[in-house]
Amino acid sequence: NEPSLILALSEETRTIFAEAFRVPKKRVVITGYPRNDILLQNASVSRNRDSIKKIIYMPTFRGNVHSDFDLFLQYGFNIKKLDDFLTRHHMQLEIKLHPFNRPSKRVEKELCSSRRIRFLDQAAIYETLHHYDILITDYSSVFFDYLLLDRPIIFAPFDKESYLEKEREFYFDYDKITPGPKAKDWDEILKWLEIFDKNPSLYSVERKTIKRRFHTHEDTHSTQRVYQSILKLLS
Repeated sequence: NEPSLILALSEETRTIFAEAFRVPKKRVVITGYPRNDILLQNASVSRNRDSIKKIIYMPTFRGNVHSDFDLFLQYGFNIKKLDDFLTRHHMQLEIKLHPFNRPSKRVEKELCSSRRIRFLDQAAIYETLHHYDILITDYSSVFFDYLLLDRPIIFAPFDKESYLEKEREFYFDYDKITPGPKAKDWDEILKWLEIFDKNPSLYSVERKTIKRRFHTHEDTHSTQRVYQSILKLLS
């Protein structure tokens, strides 16, 4: 069955969703996403009282359900080197994989000895996303939401060519909508973490430009708009 209502962030995403789901544009409503109400409500909450900067790495889904994949050791993920770097810069790295993916046994085992790196199991990441000072991701749409916080984003398209070949295509020109540096491996990620630690406002202009393009609403009323849209649909 065709969906009766589809939520969109902006006119641009509205057009794309109408084409992707093959529905009339009138069924796609620019409400914003309710999950971002939580994000924005918490945005001003004081964080990092212990002065440790929190970094989150959120790669997108790959392969099959519960499949192993390696975006770590294959691209220079050295536990000791990372730990030492994070300790020196008073940082903590948390890794949130898609629920359908899992790291290799070797990575899991090596991380047991880490002092500054850990995997997150929680599903409701939007309730705590505001705690993080820097986002690292590849092709995940989470960065669109994180733009509302105007904080640094490091893009890690380590496997861009093979991802496009084996997984799925992009709706947009990747380089034009990703307002931040593109790291080819974990060494480059460390370089950019150090740069953003000193200058978190870097790329702020680019982030705001993309935010305006993809967020018609920048408030905490998306849930209310969705509710009103459902009532209108039922009337």
